[in-house]
Amino acid sequence: MALGHVARTFARVAGATAGVAAGAALTAGIVRRLGAAGGASGPRLRRSDLPDWVLPTDVLASYDEADEQRGVSDELGLPLVLDEVDAWAALGAVAALERLVDDGTRSSVVLDLGARRSALSRWSRARGFRVVREAPPERGAVDLVTRLHPDGAVAGDVDAVLELAATVLRPGGAVVVTVPVGGLEAPGAMGRADLRALEARAHDLGLVLVGDLDGEVGRRLAAAVQGACDDEGRRAEGSAFALARLTLRRR
Repeated sequence: MALGHVARTFARVAGATAGVAAGAALTAGIVRRLGAAGGASGPRLRRSDLPDWVLPTDVLASYDEADEQRGVSDELGLPLVLDEVDAWAALGAVAALERLVDDGTRSSVVLDLGARRSALSRWSRARGFRVVREAPPERGAVDLVTRLHPDGAVAGDVDAVLELAATVLRPGGAVVVTVPVGGLEAPGAMGRADLRALEARAHDLGLVLVGDLDGEVGRRLAAAVQGACDDEGRRAEGSAFALARLTLRRR
């Protein structure tokens, strides 16, 4: 499936990593997590602890970028996540939860539509938020809806996620989804024009994109497209070459 292609693409681009440095970083992260687990209140994360460059809406085109954001989660003492792409997807959702949705009381309700024991669910619970797996019957009962890599949305079902979010989110709540980015030949992937069309459809549902496809997000997307054009292997394989994390707020 397309998301599997994305993960394998990142692994090819990254190549081999420095084993000693990676092992030391991993060990340090485990030690921090064990220390956090021993406390009753979990990781002491404040909104200001999240770097400004962790964006709710962003584009991932390299393994190194994902590893950098996993390093941030290590430093914040969040529960251990081994997969860098999972960590990248979840950290942006945490940024949306902390900066856009919650009022600082950790009373927000998170509807996680992704994989069981996802990074986002584990991190949210560690922070004291309530996580549910099924949409409540009442309208406006949820503060954050997520569907993230490795069980994120694809071109054929992302609209359904946004339609659900428009129903269950309270005003001011947010939905965060990841979708693969690629050419027409990449199964389940979306191109730049598809993302623009999705933004317009979401607007009709009362959901407004956090970020600008004509600004920094657009520049990162264009760089990912250019990188794919320069890589004959990825282009020939017809796989997705990037992962987009989209955050939209309900008006």
